[in-house]
Amino acid sequence: MSHPSERLSLLINTLSLNVNSFATECGYSSSTTIWRIINDNKKPSKPTLDKICARFKNVNKEWLLTGQGSMFLTKESLDDLTVTAKQVLDKLEPILKVNFNDLVNQINEIHKKIHSIEYITTIDYINNKKKKKNNI
Repeated sequence: MSHPSERLSLLINTLSLNVNSFATECGYSSSTTIWRIINDNKKPSKPTLDKICARFKNVNKEWLLTGQGSMFLTKESLDDLTVTAKQVLDKLEPILKVNFNDLVNQINEIHKKIHSIEYITTIDYINNKKKKKNNI
């Protein structure tokens, strides 16, 4: 199979669906997008690939797009993806850990400074008004 449109058609048949039911399963209100891909020999867009793979989690996106690999992800490859995601999360965890009490204290300090500035500005305004009134 040389073209993504042919692979999409094969996938639909393998899932024992028709184009209309496949489009509905993928979240499309009509089957126009899927029909155009198949009938016009177009490549599915990234959003379409994402919809297909979100609905059919075992579909191999690489196979659908390039023909490389098998149509469906094996349990081992799904497990590999899960491990990879966990590894990423484990690396991000220390970066994302923030002492929120420190942040709250910093925000409170900033808030106090803003109030001080507002107070001083108000006092200056009142004093300037008094000076102008006395000069008149």
